[in-house]
Amino acid sequence: MEFVRNEGQSLPSPAPSSSLTAITKSASSLPTPRHYPLKPGSQKEIAFINYVDSKILHINRRYAKKFSSGRDETDEEARGYDDFENAVEDLEHVLDAIWVSGTPTLQIPYLLSLAGLIAEFLPSFPFNEGPTMHLVDKMDQAFAILLSQRKDSTVPFASDASNQLVSVTDRVRIRSVIESTRVIAVEASTKDRASADTQDASEGFTESEYEELTSADSNVQSRNSLNMSISRMYERSLSILGDSLG
Repeated sequence: MEFVRNEGQSLPSPAPSSSLTAITKSASSLPTPRHYPLKPGSQKEIAFINYVDSKILHINRRYAKKFSSGRDETDEEARGYDDFENAVEDLEHVLDAIWVSGTPTLQIPYLLSLAGLIAEFLPSFPFNEGPTMHLVDKMDQAFAILLSQRKDSTVPFASDASNQLVSVTDRVRIRSVIESTRVIAVEASTKDRASADTQDASEGFTESEYEELTSADSNVQSRNSLNMSISRMYERSLSILGDSLG
């Protein structure tokens, strides 16, 4: 039985806002997964688990070194993350590897781990809309595809919770980390906007420069665009979870 869809079978995206389209239109789709899951206990499965575990450990170490006073600035592998975009590069690499495995029993817990890392890392960096939305959109695609799968394709999706590929427990966990991430993103972006406003107010501007930087229409449009993007984080997954969890 094939548990995951290939790229040609991916879920249709909801009609996004113009701002979200601008951010994600160039984003890469999820890579094509294996046609069959890794065999439990096989050497390939063991090698995959060791590989992903080592990459996640490396990411956690680089994040921890962000706060270390003894950071090694000469060794790229040993450096702490300077901004969230650096972390996104490593997280996305692991996400792609997880998806290629084509093994839901491994994909689900590892995706939950990555989602938790995203939520943990976000408050520690200035909010960077582009990389953040790019990574979250790929995570959303992955969760949504798994959440829409059935163990037995001949049984209607909503007729039996036991036939859903993702367990009720994991669905609750996915919803929890999604909702936490959305709240954290709002708080992080709001904090950065407040900091920017304070800095602008404390700097000396000519009257014309000040009017240009604080143009009401431009400011409101920018904030509305960002708020709309954040409100659509994990939108596909939440839509499916709403139907299955009530």
